Amino acid sequence: MPEILQHILFPLTRWLHLLASTLIVGGTVFFEFVVPRAFDDLKLENQLSLVAFLRVVFRKVVLFSVVMLPITGAVTMYQHWPGYVSADGHLTPSAPWMIAHTVLSILGLGLAVALVIGRKVPMRAREWMKINFVILMSAMFIASACRHVRMFTRDRLTYYQLRAEPPAPRYTPHE
Repeated sequence: MPEILQHILFPLTRWLHLLASTLIVGGTVFFEFVVPRAFDDLKLENQLSLVAFLRVVFRKVVLFSVVMLPITGAVTMYQHWPGYVSADGHLTPSAPWMIAHTVLSILGLGLAVALVIGRKVPMRAREWMKINFVILMSAMFIASACRHVRMFTRDRLTYYQLRAEPPAPRYTPHE
């Protein structure tokens, strides 16, 4: 892949990944913590109609995130693959974090889709949204830990490689 394309593609996919993550987690927080408090003073029929409308809007956010996160995650995984698998084929210390992030993300996205698909609100939807919020936040924490371990491992390897190499000869002007 040409270098200029990498300088455009990889930051763009990282930004889209962060955008989709923020939308789905922010929407979950809004639905779980803001909407119930805002609806306390409304009549039941108004509450139901507003929840139905907000659910349709949130469904679009969830579907956007469910499409974007795996695509951008796959591009990012491709970019960072040498940080997960060494040249001799062994997993690096950051690989288990990447696997855990991927598994939790798939679980969280699947649960988000299950909560917004269909015409009826699922039973115990608020409890499931709280569980999904914890799952999504855990996936975000694990992604952060994965990046830390990957960068620490890379920096440590660079440090030891530099120490193993003989120092460069000093410049001495010829007379």
